[in-house]
Formats: sequence, C-alpha cells, structure tokens
Amino acid sequence: MLGSVKLSFFRTNHSIPDCLGIAFETSLGTVVHTGDFKFDLTPVNEQYADIHKMAEIGKRGVLALLSESTNAERPGFTPSERLVGEHIEEAFQKADSKIFLSTFASNSHRLQQVIDAAKKTNRKLMLLGRSAPA
Repeated sequence: MLGSVKLSFFRTNHSIPDCLGIAFETSLGTVVHTGDFKFDLTPVNEQYADIHKMAEIGKRGVLALLSESTNAERPGFTPSERLVGEHIEEAFQKADSKIFLSTFASNSHRLQQVIDAAKKTNRKLMLLGRSAPA
C-alpha cells in the first residue's frame, strides 16, 4: 500500500535483469506501468514474463496503461535474446579475424552472451566503454 493506493508487481522481460511492471489500484481505477519491455518466450535468464498475472489485471479493467516497447510500431516481433546469442556465437565461429560488436552496457544478457561466445571459441575479449558526464 502507498497511502490508499494498492500496488502489485508483475515480471516483464527486457534486456536488463529483474524487470517489473507495476499495477496501481486507485479509487478511480487501475493504472499499469510496464516500463520498456518485450515478450521473450525463451529468455536467456529463464525469468519469464508473468503473462497470467498481466491477464488477471487486464480482466479486472485498466484505466490507463503506461508502456514503452522499442519498435512497437513495427509489424512482427523481436526475436528472442536466446536466438540473438546463437547468431553471436555463429559469427564468432565463422570470423577469420577480429570482431567488433556494439551494444548498450545495460544489456547485460547480450554482454554475457558475447563473453560466452568468446570463451567457447577461444577468443580474447576487450571491453571498451564510457559514461556520460553527470
């Protein structure tokens, strides 16, 4: 509870671990905030989105949904991060020389898959990055 507002949480998927959505049950109705998410049915961390809890919340009615999902306006779907990892490993196996890869530092699953592919293919790994000034 947050004053008279009842809070409940549900697991979502994204490129950062332990993503949660929040349902705020108010006297006017329920407001749901998901943050950025995607539906990954085979997540590399095996932390599955709680689709059943999302459906329960939806059945009770939602006044407003505050949500973001990159490329949501594009038809189709984004492949599972597990498939992306398989492609990374395949690229590491096929490459004859250096590999340069770029990703968001917050995408810890992707970084782990790059590390795993480098180890599996006996490659050296060098990470470069920077932080924006505060």
